[in-house]
Amino acid sequence: MKIDSPEKESMRLVEERLNKEYRKVINVSKRGGEYGGFDFLCEDESGNKVRVEVKGTTVEYGIPSPYHTEFVNGKMTADFMYVIYFPREIDWNSIDKSLYGSKVIFYKIPREAIIPEYLKEKKGWIISGKFKKKNKMGEYIKNFSVEQVT
Repeated sequence: MKIDSPEKESMRLVEERLNKEYRKVINVSKRGGEYGGFDFLCEDESGNKVRVEVKGTTVEYGIPSPYHTEFVNGKMTADFMYVIYFPREIDWNSIDKSLYGSKVIFYKIPREAIIPEYLKEKKGWIISGKFKKKNKMGEYIKNFSVEQVT
């Protein structure tokens, strides 16, 4: 069974875990707006809401850079960040999902653990989806063989 990317697989694994821990789990990762800055909105038995951010990585002790919505005034938006580490030896194309459980490491990091001194502000640019379309990029396609690139 083919496994998705570390990011998608992290979302799946964390959602599976959250469903065991909370009475209600909603994936809000694509909603934006009031849900910007976290991936899951959970509710416990007492009705308390918990916001969870998810990051997947193949770099040991690595945390992918957060989006600007994930930290506000030096404070994480989510209550917890799950960082899921997938060792590089996992073969994403052939291994069965049930076989890598003991190799995957879950970090559950509370908001309070990531203090301002651990953060560095990052500014940058992204190329919008308006350009990333066939009618805009099509004329720039070049065919290279592997030999030409190396």
